[in-house]
Amino acid sequence: MKSATNPANANIAVQLEEAETALLCLRGIDEAYYCAHEAPEEPFDDYEPAADEQLAFDPETGDAALVELLEDGRVLVAFAGTRNLKQWMGQLTGRKPMLVNGIKAPKGFYEPYLRLEKKIELILGNMACWQNPHGLPYFKPRLLVCGHSRGGTFAGLFALRARGCFHVESCYTFGAPRFLDAVSAHHLNMLIELAGGKCLRFVNNNDPVTRSPGELRGYEHAGQLRYIDHKGWIHRTFPGWRMKFDGLQGRFKALIRGDVLDGSTDHSHEAYEWRINAWESRLLSPEFAKSEEEISE
Repeated sequence: MKSATNPANANIAVQLEEAETALLCLRGIDEAYYCAHEAPEEPFDDYEPAADEQLAFDPETGDAALVELLEDGRVLVAFAGTRNLKQWMGQLTGRKPMLVNGIKAPKGFYEPYLRLEKKIELILGNMACWQNPHGLPYFKPRLLVCGHSRGGTFAGLFALRARGCFHVESCYTFGAPRFLDAVSAHHLNMLIELAGGKCLRFVNNNDPVTRSPGELRGYEHAGQLRYIDHKGWIHRTFPGWRMKFDGLQGRFKALIRGDVLDGSTDHSHEAYEWRINAWESRLLSPEFAKSEEEISE
């Protein structure tokens, strides 16, 4: 048996934990969209406090979030991404800043988020009562918050605004745009770090949404970068010049396989799930562990 103190083994263990959490998040995000838009009937019409899975849904905007009690006691709050024309138009036309309780974000994200937030807090409040039947003081549910695309901005806003009522342990976003001012982005990073969790943002190669809105508009990304290159490798750091070159390689590879909409493909929820699932399989392979050990020696 290999020593757990081996730096290579420890590094692989950390990456595996991140990959497993990311896949858990992506499956929750996918289920949120399915339950809201594709299920043959609506199974979440009536809320039952003891239910371990509920849906918050705004029929006017189409935004949805799955709230699920996990086996380890944490609560997953997974925000579905952009899937319809109305949501896309709201994002493109609503970039004017909106300031609420010291947090500044684009109006096109903030307004629909606030509509959905009330529904989520109601579900979480009932779920907290079920988790804490004896009314213990200072009890706060432990949350894993995540979202794809537009849902990623909702996840970040929720993590910031829910800090007084809930214990947000981690926040994972996939293909999210810049959506916070510098102070709020720093505050979110520090908030998750102090909670002992991780605030990660995954970027898949040529995903164009992660590059908008432009930095000159005053918005920044929140979370530590996890960049997925055109080969499917996930990097913790990746210089801008390498990212541009890797993007060209990704476009060339896409053209060879007949994909002329490489950016749109890279932004899809399915692409993120496929890439991270493949990365997890690679981490588990004996060949990868051996190569990491050779590098660390």
